Amino acid sequence: MSIRKKILGLLLIVCTFSILFIIFIPSFYSNNTAGKFEKEIDINLQFLEKEENPIVLIFFGYVGCTEVCTPALHQLDEIFKKIDSKNVSLYFINLLTSADPQSVDDFAKSFNPVFKGVYLNQKEIDTVITKLNVMSVPSLLDKNVIDHSAFLHLFIKENDVYKQKYIYTTSPFDIDYISKDITRIQGELK
Repeated sequence: MSIRKKILGLLLIVCTFSILFIIFIPSFYSNNTAGKFEKEIDINLQFLEKEENPIVLIFFGYVGCTEVCTPALHQLDEIFKKIDSKNVSLYFINLLTSADPQSVDDFAKSFNPVFKGVYLNQKEIDTVITKLNVMSVPSLLDKNVIDHSAFLHLFIKENDVYKQKYIYTTSPFDIDYISKDITRIQGELK
């Protein structure tokens, strides 16, 4: 193999890893401790049609996810303990279609009784994760495991439409930082 081909191959590998680093590990290049990114897009999600609260948090995971989802949902419960949560809703969106639909809501409520678990079929999951750029890939080794991004999405209702405001990417979540953001937004909405 020529030296030119080896150099081009090496450059291709470096570029590929650089792109993956930029796309999948945003918390390393965020300028704040919560890995917070502002991303204002209007979103129309069917499961939010009857939602009344002006602030909605959405977390993606799956029932039985013990390494990522369980600690994250405990942290989200801690956030709810620090804020005035009466006008804030949290939706846990299940990414594993083989889960029992009722177990999804039960799983979410086991962390906090006001959390809402949402079961979607595969087509609905694909639509939502595409709209919100959520990474979700079935494990090659275990059909009951989903590799997924563990980001927290914050939405604000404006003129009867939910608008994504922030994405928090750092794990574990910065409980104080996110709590202060929510409290500040609540003050702005009054």
